[in-house]
Amino acid sequence: MALRRSATARLTIGILAAGALAGVAGPASASAGPAPGTLPTISAAQVVAFSDSTIAATTRVLTPNRTQAPQHLVSLGDSYSSGEGNPRPPFLKGTATKTDACHRSPIAYPELLVNDHSLGLDRSAYAFVACSGATRRDVWNGNVANHEPSQLNALSASTSLVTLSVGGNDVDFPGVLAHCITGGLTNLPLNKKVASSQDCRNLKVPVSNLAGAKETLDQHESRLIADLGATTLCDSPDGYITCVPSLSDLYKSIAQGSGPSARLRVLLYPHLFTTTPDARGCRLLDVTLYIPVGIYRVRKVHVTADISQRNMKWINDGVDKTDLKIMQQVAVARLAGVDIQVVDPRIAFDNGGSSSPGGHGACTRQPWIRGIYLNGFDPNPYSFHPNEIGQQQFYVAMRNAVR
Repeated sequence: MALRRSATARLTIGILAAGALAGVAGPASASAGPAPGTLPTISAAQVVAFSDSTIAATTRVLTPNRTQAPQHLVSLGDSYSSGEGNPRPPFLKGTATKTDACHRSPIAYPELLVNDHSLGLDRSAYAFVACSGATRRDVWNGNVANHEPSQLNALSASTSLVTLSVGGNDVDFPGVLAHCITGGLTNLPLNKKVASSQDCRNLKVPVSNLAGAKETLDQHESRLIADLGATTLCDSPDGYITCVPSLSDLYKSIAQGSGPSARLRVLLYPHLFTTTPDARGCRLLDVTLYIPVGIYRVRKVHVTADISQRNMKWINDGVDKTDLKIMQQVAVARLAGVDIQVVDPRIAFDNGGSSSPGGHGACTRQPWIRGIYLNGFDPNPYSFHPNEIGQQQFYVAMRNAVR
């Protein structure tokens, strides 16, 4: 386990601005891009080979002591578990306010699980604390901005099943998207303009905590993905404490805070875009906005947003690298005796058949991942999150893993 001293832990939560609440998706744009960048493509066969052979061959799988007693479910993690991007029906009470934007949805997969009576889950003992924007640090220590305590507080000796998705915000998926989407989106009145490129992997971005230093976005992502396996220590009056745990340490802490036969199921991330992107790229947004100017006048603004073929491939490759790192950390936790298993939604999300070639990511005929959304002129976190069908697919995959 790599230890790194830090006086104050670094927390990065990015939210990408995206399309009107009634989001409009247009035809593919004419932007083109050659082969993807330096992030290597990890094939589905390689991913399956890792999960089915490497983990199985090098770990001891614990068989939980299941009884007929109701199972107690605790659902932890980030927006992919909270159900972000699905405001109808309304988010659960108290999770869509000025002081708490965790955006827990009644149609998120944890809710679907606990309402599936065939699984024998006790709703009265159910805890749903996943929160939009959550990082490893938030799960560990809580989120001050949302006035939410440590998600680990929801665990108890009676907890028998835990679901979790975390890591996407640690590797700054939202920030990557902002750099990789081109067009007028970054020029909206209330948006902070960020540099973007049709070849975003080679875009120069600041290096965190090193004033004036820069690295390519590809280098930035590779470093953040590697950091998922590192624990950050901070100074305190009582000595060093863990500010940000490695994923494997987080998994082990979840197991320690749960019942002796608790099972932990870790959701991986689906590809955000079509797996067969068009050479012309994809138009994500094409809308006309009317911006108030003074009291009686408005200014008409036509806004478009596009993403190149090259950037779609690079982002999907980055998802694969992130998922592979999560799988490696799961293997470490299993070696330590944790009953833990990954749940991989990519097989379902990538299989669109003839009705939706390229799967069900953004820029497909039948997307399960939302495109760009705006809330008026302001950034909206609904963008690039699973829609209702996407959450249902998470539920199907997770149900198969917890039976």
